[in-house]
Amino acid sequence: MTLNPKQLDKLIRIGEGYTMEFKTSPSHIAREICAFTNAAGGRIVVGIDDQGTKIGVKDLNRTISEIQTTARNIDPPVVLDFEAVENVLVVNVPSGPNKPYSANGLFYIREAANTQQMKRDQIREFFFREGLIRFDEQPCNGFNMRKDFDSAKYQAFVKASGIPATVRTEDVLSNLHVVTEEGMTNAGALLFGNNIPKFFLQASISCALFQGTSKTKILDRTVIEGGVQEIYDASISYLKSHLNTE
Repeated sequence: MTLNPKQLDKLIRIGEGYTMEFKTSPSHIAREICAFTNAAGGRIVVGIDDQGTKIGVKDLNRTISEIQTTARNIDPPVVLDFEAVENVLVVNVPSGPNKPYSANGLFYIREAANTQQMKRDQIREFFFREGLIRFDEQPCNGFNMRKDFDSAKYQAFVKASGIPATVRTEDVLSNLHVVTEEGMTNAGALLFGNNIPKFFLQASISCALFQGTSKTKILDRTVIEGGVQEIYDASISYLKSHLNTE
């Protein structure tokens, strides 16, 4: 939607907020672009001071070119949309599809009416929230290859997979992406750990047999714990033993 002067005045009266930022000039605008793309998107109005007073932009074309260059240097680059309302420049910033975005190697996020640089824990939380870091790919804290790695489970996996016995264990685990420079991942621990509850109390499946079609009376119930293969095999066995159809 193209803004007219009356609509711009209304935006200015509303003031700065989660999706609105006023700037007198395009200096340091990279952090605002980055913050909006990492959040829900927003508008940066250039030529307005913090009190909402119009001071305007002297050279609109030059300012647009400068901001476009800044946006191209965001990692990954951002495509912006510009609107000139009288001598004020409105920069429409989309919510980025390729989060997270960084400016000059730093990550920013929008918090209320302010742009904040994300700290380490915030970046980590942001990656999780956006689904960019998966649980199974994370290092399993405290996993010791010498004490916690179950060779019997690994050998059973190698045999079932038809992997030649001459292939080194390290190479197999690396090719499976269950070992990184930081050690065994959560997926690796669930596959080849010898004491799963030590690391994952929630690694279990509850199986139950109910009378009739309701869940009011339980005839049999068991909780299956262990690694991925153990839980799968035991669950299938439980189902087969309690189903009366072939």
